[in-house]
Amino acid sequence: MYRITIESILLVLGVITAILIALFVGLGLFGQFSNNIMLTIWVIIVILLLYWLVANRKKLIFDIRRQGVAILVLVILFCVFSGYFHHDIPRGRDDMAYISAAAKISESGSLSFEDIISRPYHPFRSIEGDEFTSQFLPGYSVFLASFYSFGGLTGLQVGNTLLLFLTLISIYFIVKNLTNNKTAFITVVLYSTLYTTLWFSRRTNSENLLIALLLLSGWLIIRGLKKKQAGYFAISAFVASLTILVRGEGLVYAGLGLLLNLFFTLKYWPRTWRMALATIIFFIAAVISGLLLLQYGRIFGGDYIEYALVNMTSALSYLWRFKLVFLGIAVFTIAGLWLRRAFRLAQKPILLRPYIISGVVAIFLLAELAVWLYSQNNDIVRWRYYKIQYVINNLWAYMLFPYFAVICWGFLKNAFRKEIFIITLLFIPSFIFLIEPSIAVDQPWFMRRFYGGFIPIMIIFAGIAIGKIIEGKKYAFNLIILLLVLNMSVSLPLLFFKDNNGVGKDLDEFAQKYTKDDLIILEPGWHWQQWGYAWHYLNDLTVLPNVDGFTVEEFTKLVNDYQNVYIVSSQKDDPYILFDQSDLEYLYDYSLRYQKLIPTAWANDYVEDNKDDLSLATLKRAWSGTPPRTFEDVRQTLYVFRLKQKNILTDRFSQIPNY
Repeated sequence: MYRITIESILLVLGVITAILIALFVGLGLFGQFSNNIMLTIWVIIVILLLYWLVANRKKLIFDIRRQGVAILVLVILFCVFSGYFHHDIPRGRDDMAYISAAAKISESGSLSFEDIISRPYHPFRSIEGDEFTSQFLPGYSVFLASFYSFGGLTGLQVGNTLLLFLTLISIYFIVKNLTNNKTAFITVVLYSTLYTTLWFSRRTNSENLLIALLLLSGWLIIRGLKKKQAGYFAISAFVASLTILVRGEGLVYAGLGLLLNLFFTLKYWPRTWRMALATIIFFIAAVISGLLLLQYGRIFGGDYIEYALVNMTSALSYLWRFKLVFLGIAVFTIAGLWLRRAFRLAQKPILLRPYIISGVVAIFLLAELAVWLYSQNNDIVRWRYYKIQYVINNLWAYMLFPYFAVICWGFLKNAFRKEIFIITLLFIPSFIFLIEPSIAVDQPWFMRRFYGGFIPIMIIFAGIAIGKIIEGKKYAFNLIILLLVLNMSVSLPLLFFKDNNGVGKDLDEFAQKYTKDDLIILEPGWHWQQWGYAWHYLNDLTVLPNVDGFTVEEFTKLVNDYQNVYIVSSQKDDPYILFDQSDLEYLYDYSLRYQKLIPTAWANDYVEDNKDDLSLATLKRAWSGTPPRTFEDVRQTLYVFRLKQKNILTDRFSQIPNY
């Protein structure tokens, strides 16, 4: 007999999503990514599901409870609400890189494409000649492309919203399996109202797919431990293995996931040959994910993988600076275990738990206090020492420390079952970012590192602790209200906010004035070139944002190959350094109007240039206002010229800076 519940239905859909991601990455890798093939795969999966349902119709027991349906509806409504406020077309490099890559994968049917105009666009790197691919791993780009192929930019935003749904549902059922419906719902509400959730789930950052896969893998582990069935662990290993196709740190996530799931698979090895075969198949699928990554590296190069490995190695080496803290924790833990045995407390370990947990927390707090005192008593600080203080400052600013307090209380109240510690092993790599975040310091960008693993597992722990605290205590409901108020005090301005709202419509309207046979040259500049991504990759216009990668001869030939050449500049006088203004005919000006979040802590260049000689006062001024909650209405005027005479001032070519 098969018991069909809301959980089992959603778990199957989550696993199917993971299978589709693996298949679609394979299609892109071998140049076979197309709508027809994707539709064929979807049809085959639907037919197989229908066949299974018909073949087992007499064995099915439907157990669909109202409470489960109600919570599912609420999660769907929140995701639809969040999707409605999905951010408009961004200017940033990384998020626009994934959108641009999705558009090119959808167009070319492959992870690579030929396009001489892509030379100056930083998110793409040359494979050979003018054949380009995204500089990032293919998993997230392919996922977005599968939606972009059928619905354009709207479809892409729908796909991103579905990842939020999978994330929230996974959190809900992880906590539900460990506690109850009420606690699970509280946890989802708290996670949904965090600043980081409201901001990053509406952006096209690869962490959206990473965290969905990790949580789905954790959910499968919990189910496997509950059912004592090896199949769940095999599927979990496969899901975790996909993270290597999404982000560089996925190599560690996948490795831990494989070892963890292999251990429990062997422990609960199935007795029937059918289940054993299915288990083996999914472990083979996990290995195939690794083979896909190897094939990707062989065809497209492993620059990004190497970059990620260097970052992880650097982070691990940085941990050695805190050897005394870790040594103190180890000594304290060993002493606690000795006392437990000496005083024969083995049968009542809860009596010792407050002692051990309090001691570990005290050591961390003392270490933090030492760093804080050092940073406060020295106006000049070194970044490698102040870095951890900067992390802690941000955890405070985003109102995450109250959750640490709740988690400590949960330890004292024996709130956590061993299963939660088991799935936490999947998230261990994200804890390294507390010591070495390896990301630009501007906000809220900096919090990407923690959104992708550390924050979700922390909220799960806090939710479980809250569930224990409120048992039989009506006044404890005030704690939930307090945490919600803290969440909303930080994130409320983002609730109905859509970053860059309106710019997509203006960009499309501008693009309709031209065809792909026109050459549009943008004023060179790092920030200025960003709108070129939308016009070139989404509107299919020939837009050159800079001359990076071109020689004088190549640029001259490119200009001469087009009958109509236009210059778009932010300056009406002297709009482009390579052309004399007398050779340009002014046509019109066009304004882009949109609203954007004003970032804080914009001190990347300062930190990079003064790592050993940083002014604490300067850092504090840059950091003030974090997290950012203020917006500005932007009106950006574009001046459009037509090139009358193709007289290129070649002697100025070397004066254009590379971006």
